[in-house]
Amino acid sequence: GKVHDPQNPIRSSTIAAAKSGSRLSIFIPRSSLIQRMHQWTAVAWRVFMTNIVPSLRSVLTSGTFWIVSLAHAGGSMVRSSERILGTYIRDTSGGTISEEKAG
Repeated sequence: GKVHDPQNPIRSSTIAAAKSGSRLSIFIPRSSLIQRMHQWTAVAWRVFMTNIVPSLRSVLTSGTFWIVSLAHAGGSMVRSSERILGTYIRDTSGGTISEEKAG
């Protein structure tokens, strides 16, 4: 595929229906509140499955994502442990190590 093409392009039938001004069948009003709730749930599920799931799958299968995630998690652990160990060293040094040197 081309580099700058969208990952999940809009279907040409949807674009044609929007341009012609016709209403899509999923947006026809129904009399019952339960039917409308079911209708919007079905639309939301379809959007989730056709747009969000493929994008998540693409991100979660990317090696770059996992490398950056592990680097971020490792950096956070180092900062947290440095803060904890710095306090411990300062408290147990009997005043020989200053607060700045302990971290």
